Amino acid sequence: MTTPLTLYKLLITACLISFLSGLSAYAQQAPSEATNIRIGVDEKTKRIAIQYDLPRSNPNDSLYVEIETSSGKKFRPASVSGNVGRAISSGPNKIIYWDVVRDNVQLNDEDVEVLIRIVRTVPIRRPPVATRPTPPKPAPVVVQKKSPLPVIGWIATGGLAAYSFVLASGINKDVDAYKQNSVANTLPEWNAAEDKRKSIDSRRTIFTVVAGAAAVTLVANVVSLVARKSSSNQLTRPGQPRTAWQIQPASQSVGVALVHTF
Repeated sequence: MTTPLTLYKLLITACLISFLSGLSAYAQQAPSEATNIRIGVDEKTKRIAIQYDLPRSNPNDSLYVEIETSSGKKFRPASVSGNVGRAISSGPNKIIYWDVVRDNVQLNDEDVEVLIRIVRTVPIRRPPVATRPTPPKPAPVVVQKKSPLPVIGWIATGGLAAYSFVLASGINKDVDAYKQNSVANTLPEWNAAEDKRKSIDSRRTIFTVVAGAAAVTLVANVVSLVARKSSSNQLTRPGQPRTAWQIQPASQSVGVALVHTF
């Protein structure tokens, strides 16, 4: 008993045979670089097998199949596989499989022509463009402008003077408090008064150092200002005037040193 599946296979085979009867008459006339084109049917997969020889191919070549019917209709099959598309290889007996059923193509007993076309990409070589030499860039112009006053020295002088004023104010307050409580009746009171006296003496020493440094820095700024004005008409020498002060404690005395560089 014949099943529906068997009838379907027989119908597909009959359609392929009818299609090939009109296809074989035009296969050898396909205007392409492929030769010896043969048409057949793959019994296992029910696909059309287009077999051909390709004498040569280039790495950038691509190959595709085109179908032309007797009514003038042209189309490219979509469901194709094998030695088709890009990355093709040359040689005899190359095969392209076309699944007619998957493409749902209805030819209605028309005669068809199989065209195997090769698209060959020819690289265009352009002459090298002469590059223009890059013009040299001018060196950046650096404009230096010296300050008319030794700004850092004046800032240091102001800071030292302000610190000296704060120290002097605090020392005067502590001296007044010490004088009011100069009489000690007990040992803890005497110890507190003694600690107060030592603190006042220590801060007096610091005040002397800071005030002396402020005075020295002020003198150095004045000297630097005079030196700048006197040397304004002379050639400029490398380096800028720089004033610095150093405080070096030695044993119980404190030394203040002035370092000025022109």
